[in-house]
Amino acid sequence: MDQQSLPTTKDILGEHLFGKVSLLEPNHAEHITGVLLGASNEDILLMLEDRAYLQSQIGGVKRVLRMQDNTEPKTVSSYVNPQMEKVAEELFVKVRDFTEDNAAKITGMILELDSTSVEHLLESPEDLTDAIDKAMKALNDSDHQHKAEKSLLAEELYLKVEQRQPDMASEITGMLLEMDTSSLQKLLSEPVLLDCKVAEAAAALKRT
Repeated sequence: MDQQSLPTTKDILGEHLFGKVSLLEPNHAEHITGVLLGASNEDILLMLEDRAYLQSQIGGVKRVLRMQDNTEPKTVSSYVNPQMEKVAEELFVKVRDFTEDNAAKITGMILELDSTSVEHLLESPEDLTDAIDKAMKALNDSDHQHKAEKSLLAEELYLKVEQRQPDMASEITGMLLEMDTSSLQKLLSEPVLLDCKVAEAAAALKRT
């Protein structure tokens, strides 16, 4: 895709990313979203689809912001238990040693357990291996389901885009498919919103 079309794609991703960041960090959503949008589109899509990964990225941005401004207002998530942060880092290293694929996702899934269970897993290699295996299977099943669902949405989206912009249907559909599944479903259910997004994408393509 030509670089001139990226701002439109980034705008679409940015809208959805801001909504998710606002739920987690309402007081600093605009600033944090601006920093996160410096990531690649693939990374942003991962943030939109994986809450644990998004939280880890927000945490990194907040640490940088705290270093830049020691007067940052306290929010609930500012009071993170330092001990649990160390546990999370240790867990990530162990998961990454086991498998580099989806290490961040798997770590996030395991961290959803209570702190006692997580600490037990760190002390029991056998149980940790079992937990990682289960997480990998869940991710694999979820990935297959996600791809099947995305494929069906892509077919439906293409038909609707073709009705509006037959000469650029493939290119526009490809751009819109960078949105997360829930956003695509909303797009398909709201003709006016779809008209707007198709028009934006078409305008970007014509500038290339």
